Amino acid sequence: MWRGFNQSDYLAGYLQQQFYAYGKSHVTYLPKALSRVKVTRNQMGLNRRQRLTNLRKAFLLSPNAVSLLQNQPHVALIDDVVTTGSTVSEICLLLKEHGVQRIDIYCICRASPVTL
Repeated sequence: MWRGFNQSDYLAGYLQQQFYAYGKSHVTYLPKALSRVKVTRNQMGLNRRQRLTNLRKAFLLSPNAVSLLQNQPHVALIDDVVTTGSTVSEICLLLKEHGVQRIDIYCICRASPVTL
């Protein structure tokens, strides 16, 4: 919201179009699956420990997503930038709580741990 658009949403939508183009119509894109339910500080400028605690219990799955994701064998999570991994880690914990067995993380940019 702060940037004015959701880069990860654009990436995921495009990826789903490519799956369809190659006959993989069973891939489901859930743009409204997650919502932030806790007001948190901006992650930018926080160190790794602060980032991890900042996002604890900050996300919730929508009822529709819960019914679709419950006990799924494989889910892919799309993010534009992964810095410390705290956001994707928190979302993975949430997905695991709902029985998702395997989670792949697709990102465009991964920050080097040395730069943190």
